[in-house]
Amino acid sequence: MTQRDRFEAWAAVNGFNLTRHDHGGYYFSETASAWRGWQAACPDSYRLAPIKITAESGHKYALMGEFSEAITLTCPDCDSEKPGEYCEICNGTGKYEQSVDIKWDTIKRIYDRIVSVSAPPETPDEIKGWHGPTLIRMRELCEGVSINQLKSILDGMIVSGREDNQ
Repeated sequence: MTQRDRFEAWAAVNGFNLTRHDHGGYYFSETASAWRGWQAACPDSYRLAPIKITAESGHKYALMGEFSEAITLTCPDCDSEKPGEYCEICNGTGKYEQSVDIKWDTIKRIYDRIVSVSAPPETPDEIKGWHGPTLIRMRELCEGVSINQLKSILDGMIVSGREDNQ
């Protein structure tokens, strides 16, 4: 599923009109603004993912058994000094490999580390002049706000030239 497919699935559920111009842009400015915001928040090479994975969120069930590593063990049926030539376990080598599932705690630690070192997406040119506190405050303001209310907030910020919102 492409980024636009994900956006349009979300937009359809949230009442946006998805009619497009011949050139591919959205006819309604609310939808076009929402699409630009979607792209800014999650560019093509990124995917939204939770900061933490938990058993309760279904990640443990989905990931357990998906990852394993091979460990080398000494054959229990052979003498370590003189392996048995016809051993079915080690084929006469004295050692054999066994696949072991990666533990859930290890999977979580790897995921946490990936999240901690992942850089956020590049800020789009149209909002590069805005500072971090403004964007954080905007995210707080946007929860539960309609697109028209959001446009009013943004218009007010742009007209006043403010870099923070009180």
